[in-house]
Amino acid sequence: FVFTAGPTQIQGRDAFLAAGQWPDNAETVLLADAYEGGHGFQLYEAPNGDNTVRIAEQMTREGDKITASDVIADSAAFGAFMTG
Repeated sequence: FVFTAGPTQIQGRDAFLAAGQWPDNAETVLLADAYEGGHGFQLYEAPNGDNTVRIAEQMTREGDKITASDVIADSAAFGAFMTG
């Protein structure tokens, strides 16, 4: 896994989550995914203590690279999840 945005490049899933200050005790579970042509969809659930957030991501792929990604989550649920 490599994340690149402008001059920023992060190698590895754990490094990416750490850069976003993802809670150490949180687990991320893939609930559903679907792919067709150059488009993909993933739905995750992430519990942290008593708080859980669902995150949907729609991706566009060209060749072997993700060229666009839209992430959608309930902001109140995400804020509660981040604080545990």
